[in-house]
Amino acid sequence: MALTTHRMTPAYTNNLTSPRWRMIHYQYKTDRAHRSVRGIDEQIRKAERTAAGHAQAGLKRNRFLTLSGGVRTVNRDLEGLVKLFV
Repeated sequence: MALTTHRMTPAYTNNLTSPRWRMIHYQYKTDRAHRSVRGIDEQIRKAERTAAGHAQAGLKRNRFLTLSGGVRTVNRDLEGLVKLFV
């Protein structure tokens, strides 16, 4: 399933008095969203493994991992927010 929205924006050329209009197509595809959700789930699994102490890799690069006072936790609020917007 693909949803497409359109928006007309002016594309200015050298002649600023008469802009040319161009169409921008925004697409939402189910398979793209599925890949995004799968990637988010993989990041959360890595954060859970790191929080449990099983993995050191990705300690600073994982956005779902919160470090405070030497304690590693998974940021569940951010997880819900990110999944809401996919």
